[in-house]
Amino acid sequence: MKQYRKARNKDNKREYERKYYHATKNTPQAIARRERYSTKNRDKLLERKRLYYHRNKEVLKQKIKARAENKDFGRPRKIILDKYKNICQVCLKKFPAIKLVVHHRDGKRNNNINNLVALCRGCHMVAHAELRKNNHVAKP
Repeated sequence: MKQYRKARNKDNKREYERKYYHATKNTPQAIARRERYSTKNRDKLLERKRLYYHRNKEVLKQKIKARAENKDFGRPRKIILDKYKNICQVCLKKFPAIKLVVHHRDGKRNNNINNLVALCRGCHMVAHAELRKNNHVAKP
């Protein structure tokens, strides 16, 4: 705390936060304290989260839409969604473009068109769970 008292101006406060505050943020004691708080106040935290999403519904929809039309990944995404006609390639159901995810078949970030496939969010979660499961299996 002595360092913080010395931090009179903004630059010194930033330096303090960089050196001391952020360094103590991920200590085992701090992590355990956050876990205890979250288990005790689970309902309170869920209600706070629900209210946040309820109050900011329109802003969050715009963010999701902007993320879906991201310029960095927008072109291959549109090509893949047009190629598969907005149909999930696992469950074969048709979805609006905003609900589909472009998935890398090999699990890496190779953006080759042949490596990308359109999946709904549920199938995408299952695909990543299988990838994680296969990566953690010990190979003989």
